[in-house]
Amino acid sequence: MKFGAWFTILKRVAPIVLATTPAAPLAPFIAVAIQAAEQIPGADGPTKLAIAREIVTIGVNATNAQIGYAKIDPALVDEVVENGIHTVVAVVNAKHASNVAFDNHIGAIED
Repeated sequence: MKFGAWFTILKRVAPIVLATTPAAPLAPFIAVAIQAAEQIPGADGPTKLAIAREIVTIGVNATNAQIGYAKIDPALVDEVVENGIHTVVAVVNAKHASNVAFDNHIGAIED
């Protein structure tokens, strides 16, 4: 998989996919967390998910500490983030696969 193209899609798609979910305020944290987790060589899906969740939790805790109170409820973050990550990754994978299929089709036509 070409991560450059995948990450470009991720940056564009994550905010849109998460905009209508409870994870909308966490979209920047989720996108960065997914990108960081995806770059870990040899990590499997559950490991990447755990790392991404931890990165988002750190972002939420830092935000709450910065403003001085729990604006974002840490107790609700885990479920929202896990669902948000799964949704974003599924959409990005689908979009990336369609781009690759299209590129392969165009390449076959040009040959």
